[in-house]
Amino acid sequence: MTPRPRQLGRALGLPLLLGLAACAAPADGTSGALDGGRLSVGSGDAAATDVDAADATDAAALDAPDVDRAVPDGITTDVAAPDAAPSDDAGPDGAAADATDGDTQAPDSAGQDGDAGPKQTAWGQISGACGAVAAELSKPTPSFLVATYAFSSGPAFDPSALDAGAKKRYQGPNAGGSSKCSEVMTMQLLVDCEGGSDLLTEVELEYTKTDTSITDFALKISGQQVGVSVTRAYLGPKVTTYTEADATKLLTKKLAGILESSQYIAPKYKWVKQVLAVWTLQASWVPTVEAAWLKIDPALRADTVILAVVEQGPGWIVPEKCLGP
Repeated sequence: MTPRPRQLGRALGLPLLLGLAACAAPADGTSGALDGGRLSVGSGDAAATDVDAADATDAAALDAPDVDRAVPDGITTDVAAPDAAPSDDAGPDGAAADATDGDTQAPDSAGQDGDAGPKQTAWGQISGACGAVAAELSKPTPSFLVATYAFSSGPAFDPSALDAGAKKRYQGPNAGGSSKCSEVMTMQLLVDCEGGSDLLTEVELEYTKTDTSITDFALKISGQQVGVSVTRAYLGPKVTTYTEADATKLLTKKLAGILESSQYIAPKYKWVKQVLAVWTLQASWVPTVEAAWLKIDPALRADTVILAVVEQGPGWIVPEKCLGP
């Protein structure tokens, strides 16, 4: 995942009607189980840019995320700030959003609508919003979904069980950034939960503008092209506090990037909508992320689907190689 400069959305004081249960994060940095829910708010078309929070110990790195831009020769380049943690930028869905300012629907209380979990996989169990993304693709409004991925505490990560598309990302080149594992496991989650297919990696997508934010990958869900950006709500292994300001900074950058990449994606790759996957090791941070999301300008939220994924287990989303050999 690679970050892009974004336009910051103006915070709106939208009420938070949220039924997500937050679990206290254990001392070892892993999180407790959290059932997924769905929340929809009126808005327009979507796009997404992804910025991972700083890596491990250097707090200063949080303000210097990597930036992924397309360059004239068609190959994207990732410029990483020193000691910065991996960050991800994703492209937008469709063209720039046509948001309906201020005309918001009352949010649904967090529920299980559309959830098909739990789903047992080769790496563990996915619960919550597993199978709920497909139903959001035809809606003109943004959505906030929550899933929990309880990884098995077995041996080191084994990439041999990956779907062909996810394995292509795991083994192949990327436009930059150091968040390979969270991208790979997002791909695999969408294959397992949504029947995702025909996956295209970041380097396979093309844009009509050379200097633009780009999305992490695209795939088909229920026969429809979907763009996907991936980021992490993560401030290092010893940080257990996450504020709305932290979440707002992450989301505004990523969502602005989504709008831009969706506007400039080549017509043959154009998606109907984008998904922004936000991984975290702390279940208790998800309500904070949602609270920040609800206050972001509706024009910036557009119709992007936020998929918050809580990882329970060895922290595979953090390292570049999923703790593999």
